[in-house]
Amino acid sequence: MFKKVKEIRSKTGELHFTRWSIFSFKRLNINLFLHKIEKADDDKHPHDHPWNFFSLILHGGYVERIGDSVYVRRPGSFSYKNCTKCHRVLALLGKAVYTLVFTFGEKRTWGYQTPTGWVDFETYRENKRN
Repeated sequence: MFKKVKEIRSKTGELHFTRWSIFSFKRLNINLFLHKIEKADDDKHPHDHPWNFFSLILHGGYVERIGDSVYVRRPGSFSYKNCTKCHRVLALLGKAVYTLVFTFGEKRTWGYQTPTGWVDFETYRENKRN
C-alpha cells in the first residue's frame, strides 16, 4: 500500500505536488516514490534536491530547464539528476504528471540557485514571504 508522505500547496491552498512512498530503506537512504505534479514551478529560480535520483515519467509530461537547455519530458522519459543539479519545471503537458522516482545517496539540504548564489530552501522561502 502506498503511503502519502508529502503535499505541497500554494499560499492559497492550491495543490502543486503529492508524494507517496512505495518503498523505503532508511538505513541506506534509498526510496521509491510515486509523484503527482499538478502545477509547474511557481518559483522563478531553479531548485536542486535532497537526494540523487532517477525519474521515469509514467503519465503526462513537462517542459524543464536545466542551465541554458530546455527539455521536453514525455511518458517513458527516463532521467538522472544529481542532487546538486538545479532545474525548473516550466510547464506541464496536460493536467497532471505521474513519475516514479528512485532516490539514493546522502540526504542533504536542498535549495535554489539565485543570481547571488545558492540559497537553502528555508531561507529562500522566508525571503519570498517578506
